[in-house]
Amino acid sequence: MPKLFLFATRTLKRFIFTSTFAVSALTFLIVIGTVSCIFLRQAEDASTRFSYAMARQIFVSISQAMEEGRTRKEMTKLLETYQSSFPERFAIELSVGQAPEHPAD
Repeated sequence: MPKLFLFATRTLKRFIFTSTFAVSALTFLIVIGTVSCIFLRQAEDASTRFSYAMARQIFVSISQAMEEGRTRKEMTKLLETYQSSFPERFAIELSVGQAPEHPAD
C-alpha cells in the first residue's frame, strides 16, 4: 500500500489516474455484485414457481386417479412417468396416510 500511495502522489496526473482507476474498479465490483444478486433472486423465484406447478400437477393427477378408482400400482406407474421426465432431479413417493396440508391457490 505505501508503494501505491507513493506512486499516486508523485504527480497530479498519477493521482487522478489512480483515483479514477480505484473508483472504476469499485463501481465495477458493485455493479457485478448487484446484477448477480438480482439474477440469483430471479432464478430462485422461477425455480420455486416451477416446483410448485409440478407439485400441483402431480397432486391433481393423483387425485383424479384416486377418484377414478385406480389401484396403487396404477398410481405408482403414473408417478414413474413423471419421475422419468426428470431423472435424478427429484424423487416422487406415494405414501398412505393423512392428506397433506397444502397452501391455498
